[in-house]
Amino acid sequence: MRQKILSFVLFALGLLLPTLSALAHHSVLAEYDSKHPVTLNGVITRVLWINPHTFWYVDTRDANGNVKHWQVEGPSPAEWHNAKVTRDLAGKPGDNITIEVIVGKTVPDRALGHKFTFPDGHVIQLKMNENGETVASPAR
Repeated sequence: MRQKILSFVLFALGLLLPTLSALAHHSVLAEYDSKHPVTLNGVITRVLWINPHTFWYVDTRDANGNVKHWQVEGPSPAEWHNAKVTRDLAGKPGDNITIEVIVGKTVPDRALGHKFTFPDGHVIQLKMNENGETVASPAR
């Protein structure tokens, strides 16, 4: 009898496990305020390319010269790679950058970047494809 129960439990877990990754991913509209986009102009202090997302840490200054530290989220490294965007194109600490973002609803210094403009003029634009997936592409 124990063998049958154990087999059933393992079977049920096997059916449920694939759905957990879908549940773990967050909704952009639930986490970020898409109705109030902001443009950040600052200096990159750190860039992380880790799954499931990439992150830019950017310092900006307000009119009084006070520094604000931002964490800007981007798509996964795989999505950047598929769009032919390399780490070299994505900036490095010390680079100036302008990023169009939507700001976090509950964490005001966290944002989701959708357009990255670098001092040399190259632009990386994030767009949504017909499947609802974020696609990164170098823009001109």
